[in-house]
Amino acid sequence: MKKFLYKIGIFLIPIVIIIIILRYYIHVEKSSAQHHKLPKNIETLILGHSQPETAINDSLLLNCKNFSQGGESYLFTYAKLRYLVEINSQLKKVYLSFTNNQISPLMEDWTFGDRYIQSKYTTYFYALSSSEQYLLWRTSFKSLVQAEYTLMKSNTIHLIKNKGAIKTPLYWGGYLHLKRFKTDSLLKSNYLNTLKENQKLGISKTNLHYLDKIVRFCAQKNIKLIFFRTPIHPKLFDILNEKQFQRLRQKKYASIPFVDAVHFPISNGAFGDLEHLNYKGAEKFTIHFKTLMQNQ
Repeated sequence: MKKFLYKIGIFLIPIVIIIIILRYYIHVEKSSAQHHKLPKNIETLILGHSQPETAINDSLLLNCKNFSQGGESYLFTYAKLRYLVEINSQLKKVYLSFTNNQISPLMEDWTFGDRYIQSKYTTYFYALSSSEQYLLWRTSFKSLVQAEYTLMKSNTIHLIKNKGAIKTPLYWGGYLHLKRFKTDSLLKSNYLNTLKENQKLGISKTNLHYLDKIVRFCAQKNIKLIFFRTPIHPKLFDILNEKQFQRLRQKKYASIPFVDAVHFPISNGAFGDLEHLNYKGAEKFTIHFKTLMQNQ
């Protein structure tokens, strides 16, 4: 039995060493500053989830880059911001999406849920601190194991195809040209009632914890932080946790400038659905947002 275990060990040890070296190489290659070095004229970042991702066409803005990404909780936004600021010293201003669903318990799933771990961890793993890594491993062990397998497999294939090189740029978010026109059909359906029935009470302590970290980080780095909301359909706004949202904002974040465009008039045809603008709405809203930015 001992000889058998010895032979198994002799067989496995080289494989484990190769995996560790490959994982380290992937981390080093992806974390290279060159992959996320921004042009010197980019001084402003737009960050958030799918609402600003579809609402703000940064090609219409000067000196500004939209790094919003759908399904992104503040833990991953914080890691991304920290990394980008570290290698882009010219950054002076951050517009951060702060809206109703970002305080809700739903954000716990966005941070620790299997679907989001698979998407976000494999995208941002090399930007996460040791404490953030530990939190995710402690909370979502099975999901992290699967995510590690996914990133090792996909990146190994990618490295082989590119002869050991990482292609640039790596995707960390951006404006999404949304070709969707579902608003009228959603209003005719039972969609709003279903949303209302499935709303969860309370707040996401984890998401607010990392929002606080973003606030402190920007203050430490002398970066002006501005919260904002993009337009949503009035029918959806009517069922949101607006009173709770405003109480929280006034209590904890009253000192943070807040560009609130949630009621900016957008026709049904310019909404992709009740909470996202399509490309037509994005063009109209971005022009308006540009004027709002000039006052900040």
